[in-house]
Amino acid sequence: MLRLLPGQVIDGFTLVEPLHRGGMALLWRVTHSAHRQPLLMKVPLIAYGEGPGAIVGFEVEQMILPRLWARTCRASSPPPISRANRTS
Repeated sequence: MLRLLPGQVIDGFTLVEPLHRGGMALLWRVTHSAHRQPLLMKVPLIAYGEGPGAIVGFEVEQMILPRLWARTCRASSPPPISRANRTS
């Protein structure tokens, strides 16, 4: 598993501090030069060699987030999403 440390950059987001570790993910406070508001990044805990089912829950969250965002904030567009779990 990749070791995450404050100061590392993932997709332009700088890791500031870990906020919580759950059974399936780490939550990090992050910053990004294009965003002034507080940001949070959810990073899945996936071990090398785990099956594709380990990431399905995170993919589903990404698919439903724009709908939840629009209902909660009445925003005209969804929030930006970092795909920290990309392999390419």
